[in-house]
Amino acid sequence: MLSDFSRYNNRFYRIDDVGFDLNPQMTFKTADEEEVSYMKYYEMKYNKKLSDPSQPLLKIKSRTKDIHLIPELCVLTGQSSEMRQNFQLQKDLNVHIKPNPSSRLEGCKGLIKSFESNPVTKELLKQWDISISKTPLEVKSLKIQPGDLLMGKNIKFSLEGVLDLDRKIQNQMFEQPELKRVAIFYSKREDQENVNRFTDYLKQSCETFKYPLDKPRLFPIEGRDLRDWEKAFEENLKCNVQAVILILPGKKKNCPFYTDCKKLLLTKYPIPSQVVVSSTIASGKNLGSIVNKVLIQLCAKVGGTPWSISNLPFFDKPTMIIGTDIVHKANMKNKSILSFCGSVNRHLSRYWSTVSEHSSDHEIGEGIQNAVKNSMNEFQKINKYFPQRVVVYREGLRYTLQDIEINAFLKAFEELNAQPEFFFIHVNKSPNAKFFAMDSRNQTLGNPEAGTAVVNDITEGNDFYLISQKILHGSVNPTHYSVLKYMTNIENKYVDKKLKITEEIMMKLLELSYKLCFLYYNFSGAIKVPAPLQYAQRLAKLVGDTWRPNEMLIPAKQFQEFKSLYFI
Repeated sequence: MLSDFSRYNNRFYRIDDVGFDLNPQMTFKTADEEEVSYMKYYEMKYNKKLSDPSQPLLKIKSRTKDIHLIPELCVLTGQSSEMRQNFQLQKDLNVHIKPNPSSRLEGCKGLIKSFESNPVTKELLKQWDISISKTPLEVKSLKIQPGDLLMGKNIKFSLEGVLDLDRKIQNQMFEQPELKRVAIFYSKREDQENVNRFTDYLKQSCETFKYPLDKPRLFPIEGRDLRDWEKAFEENLKCNVQAVILILPGKKKNCPFYTDCKKLLLTKYPIPSQVVVSSTIASGKNLGSIVNKVLIQLCAKVGGTPWSISNLPFFDKPTMIIGTDIVHKANMKNKSILSFCGSVNRHLSRYWSTVSEHSSDHEIGEGIQNAVKNSMNEFQKINKYFPQRVVVYREGLRYTLQDIEINAFLKAFEELNAQPEFFFIHVNKSPNAKFFAMDSRNQTLGNPEAGTAVVNDITEGNDFYLISQKILHGSVNPTHYSVLKYMTNIENKYVDKKLKITEEIMMKLLELSYKLCFLYYNFSGAIKVPAPLQYAQRLAKLVGDTWRPNEMLIPAKQFQEFKSLYFI
């Protein structure tokens, strides 16, 4: 899949196909029902004369009609895999696309200077009585401590300033479910050597993590068609198989059987699975680290807990953390995909999750209401009681959906006769604000350190900015959190206390949000948003990327019973 930029109308398109049977001499009907050739159309409308009348056309499939573009009037966008692997090229490119704080600030000053020197913008600023300071606003910040990462056998270490986290987590995991029946499928013709190398590394990883994993059973695939893989699944995947590892031919992001095999293992044969592409094994680069991560993901996918975080705030009483996401793509027309992940254990490693398709905002509300009821019932089955506190993280919320979604939670609580304390937090990981830190030793600008938070000066009392990651290149982007609702049940009636949030509660929300960024098991370290939200987005992407009209991938119900992170 390629994307290009058309120079004549400054628009970006994603190329679906190349029409070698088409050329610019062919005709089409304009909006006025006039028959005209592509060559003549571009010359009349854009004053562009084509040099090659026999060149093929680029095909773009839109919701309403197919679009055809002329290759010589387009330029490719993005980078090829060779370009991304060129270290020197990426280093030179980052100077321009990822400016450091000093360069970014100088760029802002240059822009302000151009406003003041340009007669047109100068007059507009005067008319509106606007003045722009060349000096950035100074604000007070806080430093939030991430706490300790908890591993198995009471091993723990501080996350503050840790540089070798990948190495430190190479210990027994916090909770390691025993894996006695793991199946590995691979192409016998292409990957016999690769599977031997992979199993050797997997054995070493199990020894490092002290993981109770019996020797996996190997299933070679004789043929080269998808049907051969499906036949092997049908013959060998019995109900007692705990996990599947697929070694698929091809390269990363260009693996021919990936989507189809994952779909089979999510629907027809519902078993937690992990894919490793053969080119990754064959290259041998960082293979030990890659296999370690495969083992960590397998642990999470079968319901284990790779690691936990110490002293999570709000867990003085039963608490559920929820992440929700709604995906809508151009080809879906009026359809939207709702994903929902609700924690069911104290260590936030097990989730009841669901994904569903909806055609209206009303349906989305009903979908959330059902998901809340089901997740809280599962929480009760495991913990013997409903959660007494529910914290929801949501990104990209439309204003028109805000009340619908919040009311869906309240209706679900009422139907269950549950009365949890309720927080609904909107997350924006791309706000306009930029923060710089002054190094007092040499008076240079740099990025604020991870755990930096801003709760005053530019906030409104129910929101905060948080920097959860350490950035080595470019300028860090903060994440903005807004508490849209804080409600408690008083005498069987929910009361909105958003305007009365105490400093103590805000600090707990801040600390909770930061610590949750370390609980995403696809990455060793902090991510930009709390893990439950990232899990919901991951599930939505898994389904959204494979969505077709009347053909939506719905994971089997068995996965809800597993309550594991099978989709990461």
